[in-house]
Amino acid sequence: MEEGRWGRLLQQLRESCELAGIKTEEVARLSRRRLDALSIDREIVKQQAAIGRRVCELAGQAQPGDPFADEIVQKLILRVRELEAGRTQCRTEIEEIQETARGKTGEVKQRYERERQGEGERAAEGKEQEPAPARLVATEPPPAEQMVASSQGDSPRAEASLDWDPSSGLPRSEDS
Repeated sequence: MEEGRWGRLLQQLRESCELAGIKTEEVARLSRRRLDALSIDREIVKQQAAIGRRVCELAGQAQPGDPFADEIVQKLILRVRELEAGRTQCRTEIEEIQETARGKTGEVKQRYERERQGEGERAAEGKEQEPAPARLVATEPPPAEQMVASSQGDSPRAEASLDWDPSSGLPRSEDS
């Protein structure tokens, strides 16, 4: 593969982007399922409140009966049990999503680690590799005798091929 710092940097960027994509997908799916579980929780609370209201209605009658024998209470209890099963399913799916994402990130990390190890082995074997990308080389500063203080005297400036007037710090014109 590529060699040198730029190659390693590029590889790390690829790995990071791939991991970020996996993590983003995981967070989106988890958020969706958590919102589903939250809405189920709210619906359970509403149904339980309806059961409580119905039991209070039954208790307020002239001849209070068995609330568990009431058809409406039975339907509400059945609905709460269905919702609780749905909530359990949401929680199971959340755990599965987390496990799947952990597996994917582990695979990606292992793949890139194998690639890094493969590069190291190729370098150790002395196989022909691509030349390193060209680097920018900083130029050396001009020698001290070419440095001239600016007119304020606080910052140096490189002297070019112009003739400088020491009193003003400005280049001399060809006329003077």
